[in-house]
Amino acid sequence: MTREQWALVFSMERLASVTGELYQWLFTFKDVHCLWHYPQIWHRFQFDLEHHVPVGCLGIRVLELHPGGHGVHYHCAFSDRIDARSVWRVARKHGMNWISGKRWHGPPETLGLYLAKYLGKGFKRRLPVQIRRWGGIFGMPCCRVGDVRTDEVWSIPLRYALKFWGHGRGGAFPNVIRDFIQSPHNTGDWRSLICMVDYREFGRTESFHWPDSRFEEIIGAGLPPWFNWVQDRWVSVKNPGLMPDFYEEIVCRFYARDVEREEERELLRSNSHVVYETE
Repeated sequence: MTREQWALVFSMERLASVTGELYQWLFTFKDVHCLWHYPQIWHRFQFDLEHHVPVGCLGIRVLELHPGGHGVHYHCAFSDRIDARSVWRVARKHGMNWISGKRWHGPPETLGLYLAKYLGKGFKRRLPVQIRRWGGIFGMPCCRVGDVRTDEVWSIPLRYALKFWGHGRGGAFPNVIRDFIQSPHNTGDWRSLICMVDYREFGRTESFHWPDSRFEEIIGAGLPPWFNWVQDRWVSVKNPGLMPDFYEEIVCRFYARDVEREEERELLRSNSHVVYETE
């Protein structure tokens, strides 16, 4: 899940804490409009609906572009019960067609996860224009996407490991990724770098669970190939020591350039001895 989806789930939990209840609603439109017009229609509908809801009622809306060509649907969740007859009168005034509402009896995070699927990448690709896909209703203070942080210590080291293993033997398989996540050496320090080098060179995952004494032995004795990348304990996956692959690429590049220049010189020397006949 993305941070935007988690922000919606956290906002749903905040909405449920207002009254302890949640009411799920679905709003569809009778006619298909331009995508730019739906936010304007919804804004006018929301303004008129606010006169028919209980005081202090809050809500969350999520936009869905229907793949069957039926336009846009709005999935909503409210903190209070709203009279269905009042909702129908206001909805018909703004050209809406099918409307349904019911009380949500499950946990709030389940409803948040259900609505969060409409914020996935598959639904985002359907939108040909950039419009706001979810937000609060009646001044609901939603959780901001920028406030969501991931606390997995292995997320950044795993990202570097996948790039590192992509140039090695066999790449990274799901079982290898799982073992690296469950390893105590997945924090991105010099031990993580030794584990990455060991799997790349030998294709084994036993190093993911080596004791600390084994890592100290590699540093103290300078054992290759690990010591080629890790010369001290200050290095990490972001700042490794020497980079043999990088230096090998640089050396090969300069060697190829020198060979090309030498071939050009030989060609010039051979052309300098050519005698041109004149009439």
